[in-house]
Amino acid sequence: MPQIKGTAIKIGDTQQISEKFKKRELIVKTEEQYPQVICVEFVQDKTTDLDRVRLNDQVEVEVNIQGREWTSPSGETKYFTSLKAWKLDILEPQSNQAASVNSDKGAADYSFKESKSDGFAVNDELPF
Repeated sequence: MPQIKGTAIKIGDTQQISEKFKKRELIVKTEEQYPQVICVEFVQDKTTDLDRVRLNDQVEVEVNIQGREWTSPSGETKYFTSLKAWKLDILEPQSNQAASVNSDKGAADYSFKESKSDGFAVNDELPF
């Protein structure tokens, strides 16, 4: 089964889609040469699996890849792909204090300093 391994950067609220269907999303940022930001869906009874996850936890999620075709009333056909979680492991939990202080692990420090010449704020430490 496919696995997604990375940092939990966003944990969504449970959405009640219909009387019999609910889902919740976890956004994971992978840690590879070109990091990816991936949305994984937890549906039905799996939505409660996310109750134990905190921001910045290192997680591994095993998923099923599901696709479907949809035709609009005007006859246009679209295709959708979903990653549905069936197993979640927390590899390295973050302390509650670290998760609440820094919700985006590795975020650049964009501190602004006032320019004396024109009074506008400028960032002397641009990341590029």
